[in-house]
Amino acid sequence: MDASSRVNRKKNYSYAMPRHSIQAVVFLCIISTAGMGFPLLLDWVEPYGIFARGVRVIFRPLYAGFIALWNLSAKALGLYGPAPVVLEHDLPVVIVSAVLFTAIAVTAFFKGRLYCRSLCPAGTLLELVASRPVFGIRIDQACTKCRACEKACPASCIDAGKAAIDSGRCILCLSCTGVCPAASIGYGRPTPQRQSSGMPLDRRNFLAIAGFAALGALVPAAIKKIVSLQNNAGRVTLSGISRTLALAPGAVSLERYARFCTACGLCVSRCPTGVLRHLNPGIGKLPGSFGGGQPFLDYSRAYCTYDCVACSRVCPTGSLLRLTPEAKRTTALGESRFERSRCIVITNGTSCGACAEHCPTGAVTMRMLEQGKPTEPFLENDLCVGCGACEKVCPSLPLKAIWVAGLPRHRAARLPSGGTTDAASGGFGF
Repeated sequence: MDASSRVNRKKNYSYAMPRHSIQAVVFLCIISTAGMGFPLLLDWVEPYGIFARGVRVIFRPLYAGFIALWNLSAKALGLYGPAPVVLEHDLPVVIVSAVLFTAIAVTAFFKGRLYCRSLCPAGTLLELVASRPVFGIRIDQACTKCRACEKACPASCIDAGKAAIDSGRCILCLSCTGVCPAASIGYGRPTPQRQSSGMPLDRRNFLAIAGFAALGALVPAAIKKIVSLQNNAGRVTLSGISRTLALAPGAVSLERYARFCTACGLCVSRCPTGVLRHLNPGIGKLPGSFGGGQPFLDYSRAYCTYDCVACSRVCPTGSLLRLTPEAKRTTALGESRFERSRCIVITNGTSCGACAEHCPTGAVTMRMLEQGKPTEPFLENDLCVGCGACEKVCPSLPLKAIWVAGLPRHRAARLPSGGTTDAASGGFGF
């Protein structure tokens, strides 16, 4: 069986004309919108974010099941197992992430790198850089034009009829070199006459690209202006309470975070408590966006551990600046608010103090405001770092008596003069 027959039994790709006009329009629209602080297009087209979200919603449940079985076995043996895995449970995020990941995976299986050479902004940039390589795949004069190399190329960049290679799209996978029956294709200095042009741009293509680029710059700018005028931009409703969005440590501000975050979700997957979750239009949105899935702190379901900086350590875009545990302890992500009329000390006349007991900085203390009455919570917001521990343990229902609102811009908090409480080391009672 010859090499050509072996290729046909496996994959049968064919040369595809470059889509430079489409690539240029998509790339310019993404860059222009992201540069204006409107990263919605980049959030859902950027390949690394699609991969990270897809793996988390499709494969992470399998890992969670493995950890659960491990913990059951450890419990039966009287041992301690690893912490349970927090899963993504926002249905819109799960659906969109799974659909995008599956669509690209299926397309890659049947059509090779169709997404990479048509829509992917990273693929466009890499193609532009690689269009004039010093070394690459070359086809010699001995080529018999049997098309074995063309059928084996997942990038669809080999035109066997012309014995030419589009070097910009070539990923040097070397699939072609092993199937050539004449050994006429290999690695070396590309032969100019046998190398396809990088990105041809005639007058018609130039005018089309320029027109679409102008629209790509003007339309998102207008949409951003409209969205920014909405009253609920930068706000979210949690546990029935409307509040400013709270962002992970290192975000610095709402405005900066909206410009750089691509919603890849790596911080969500690494968060040990599950306080980080993705935004969706039904919850709220960042200023200037439609709620493209950027993570935020959801104090209604968890808290931000006082010493934890895991999210800032894994952020690939710089939207979360890398913090040390020491810097994290004095970074205020939000501030606590106390509604006295909801507190069970006032409504039921019973002693509580759960919020003060679990505050890692001492920002919440219990003080007797009336002689003979139970002590009540007292806030010192210059000590508050917005961790959300007080809101998590507050027993007041249906609305919490103490809750945390995010800060539009993070600020420095005062370090407790007498050291931190036991809760600061993770000793929360829940």
